Amino acid sequence: QVAHITPLRPASLAMPAKPTSTATSGAAPLLRRDAVDPHVLESVRGNQAGRDSPVCELVQDGEVLIAVLQGGPWHGKDCENQLNWDMFAALSTALDKAEESQLALVITSKGKWFSNGLCVEAMEPRHGDAADEYVETFYRLLGRFLSTPVPVVAAINGHAFAGGFLLAMSCDFRVMTDGLGLLCMPEVDMQGRVQPGRFAAADRQMLTVLQNKLPPLMVRDIMLQGKRLAPQEAHLRGIIDDIVAPEHVLPVAIMVARRWAAKQPTTFGVLKREISRDAIAILDPPRQSRL
Repeated sequence: QVAHITPLRPASLAMPAKPTSTATSGAAPLLRRDAVDPHVLESVRGNQAGRDSPVCELVQDGEVLIAVLQGGPWHGKDCENQLNWDMFAALSTALDKAEESQLALVITSKGKWFSNGLCVEAMEPRHGDAADEYVETFYRLLGRFLSTPVPVVAAINGHAFAGGFLLAMSCDFRVMTDGLGLLCMPEVDMQGRVQPGRFAAADRQMLTVLQNKLPPLMVRDIMLQGKRLAPQEAHLRGIIDDIVAPEHVLPVAIMVARRWAAKQPTTFGVLKREISRDAIAILDPPRQSRL
């Protein structure tokens, strides 16, 4: 569990005078890869294939809580941030901390992936009821993202596929790199033992996350084409709210989160919940009944 939260060093988050998506390539990086020191924070840890690193680090910057995902599988210095049980726990902890302290929440990562989605092995039929529980827990978590009263911003630093894309779409606002990074729902092209139709409610829940935020024809194209969307197209089609240079993704996301954190929290929470009431009822019926 995360025992405490340590502020980021202010210098690592210095904002340009006018952050825009056309920031010059020669500008100094605003967030170095080592800006969050893993030795400073007590973090949520899990099975990292022998790596002594946390699944997620929580860092507070004023009224904003930043969850930096760094879960396996690992490829050199890059990690896929697979949404496994450890990552579920880490994201739940981030939501707990943000709600307890009334902080806006930013979800981001390091390297070329934002998240590569769920663990296919965990969904295989041989796992029986455990596979069903795994998928149900994922969608309940997304339902919590939609219902939490605090603002949540996805700072998409790289690829967001399948469940990683759904996680981003469950956030209130999305800032994405204009460099390396693709968005995709690849289910239509999936082969093997885990395919759409495998879980009773999951297909409806998957579509609900997208339909809650996007127009029907856009959902059709995303689901039936399996197209990999580049940042520029995703921004043009309204999937991503803003695209910026890679080094500006996290600072701009923090700026957006800070702006929303200034809103009256009770009013913000009620309006946010009502926008997604129908989706929450499908993703997490018990939570909806308590709202």
